[in-house]
Amino acid sequence: MTHIRLDYVHEFLDRHGRVRRYFRRSAFRQVPLTGLPGSAEFLNTYQMALAGRRRTKALNAGVAAGVSVARLDIEENYGHNRTRNGRDYAERVGPSHRGLAMARIRLKYVNAFLDRHGKPRHYFRRPGFKQVPLPGLPGSAEFNAAYEAALSGAPRIEIGAGRAKPGTVAAAVAGYFSSLAFAGLAETSRLSRRRILERFCVEHGGKSIASLQRVHVERMLALKAPTPGAAMNFLAALRALMGYAITVGLRADNPAAGVRSPKLRSGGFYTWTEEDIAHFEAKHPVGTRGRLALALLLHTAQRRADVIKLGRQHIRDGMIHVRQRKTGTMLAIPIHPELRAVLDATPSEHLTFLVTRRGRPFEPDAFTHWFKVECRAAGLPARASVHGLRKAACRRLAEAGCSANVIAAISGHASLREVERYTKAADQARMARQGIEAIAGTKTAKPG
Repeated sequence: MTHIRLDYVHEFLDRHGRVRRYFRRSAFRQVPLTGLPGSAEFLNTYQMALAGRRRTKALNAGVAAGVSVARLDIEENYGHNRTRNGRDYAERVGPSHRGLAMARIRLKYVNAFLDRHGKPRHYFRRPGFKQVPLPGLPGSAEFNAAYEAALSGAPRIEIGAGRAKPGTVAAAVAGYFSSLAFAGLAETSRLSRRRILERFCVEHGGKSIASLQRVHVERMLALKAPTPGAAMNFLAALRALMGYAITVGLRADNPAAGVRSPKLRSGGFYTWTEEDIAHFEAKHPVGTRGRLALALLLHTAQRRADVIKLGRQHIRDGMIHVRQRKTGTMLAIPIHPELRAVLDATPSEHLTFLVTRRGRPFEPDAFTHWFKVECRAAGLPARASVHGLRKAACRRLAEAGCSANVIAAISGHASLREVERYTKAADQARMARQGIEAIAGTKTAKPG
């Protein structure tokens, strides 16, 4: 914002704590100023105090701007308002009176600076709107006219739209990023989808969005065959982009809608075994940060982004209450006895259970890196990860005979398809054990 000063205004608190303002000019009579700064009453008394002199530019700005005035405040100015290049902006745009308190009117969205030639520059800069240069100095007729026009008639622009031709992939992606559909995604989903579509723009941004056909989509997916997970995410992002293009009339069909999604055959993240858990617990006893992280991940079955935000304030009535960052689902999870023992043995003075060595909450990537180091110290395989403990928690629940719905009530999975993998694996092992026992006539030992 730029600040427009009213000369000769002095402000102070009287002995009753009330704010008083006076017009004080050398060799002139002192005049009390009534009303609040910026009000018509205040500006009228100020004008009268000037004793018929020509209105100052600052007063013209206050009267002409009207509703555009954000606020009028009083503050001491002793000529030390310096810009970053060392020049005194106040001296270039108007006289400065050392030792006098002056009122300054703040105009919304006005950015003032001195260019490399020492000339004052003013721009109307409102987030999401086009930048507009403001000619003249604050208070002048041309400045006020340009400011009013920019404030009332500035058309909103889509981020990136000015750098892309209408109808191209780049323009469609910029529009999608500004859409309600994109804004409604979870934060992690927005970040992932933005990265995917920005890379898509690098390769195809200048092409017409209407010329994309199914054969092109299948060809791009074939190039991503070595990484099925990345191919699935790309296809989902492309389907969403094409859906947006249909709603805004850029094309009539969705070429990605009928394309079959690739299948994951790797099983995803490595699931911790009971042996892995035992090795980690042996290396990191109760009372250490590593053991606390393991207990929170294993006994809540939550994602990394949710576990690092958990604290004492989330515990009520013997349950942990957490709103999942990815899905927005609110969960209430009973505290496992082992988790309770670890929490009691690990006192915390912070808002989160897990903190860095400097006592600050973990960022997701930093937590993953730190936990990887803890896993290596325990001699675990390199593929052991944070997310693998979430899968281990679901595996334990399935092996205990819990249904897919029960597991999802704890883990917060939005779809039962992923959870059913654990229940099917547990059922297969249980039924195979029963079959062998039936034909052998003996009890088989459960795998440790």
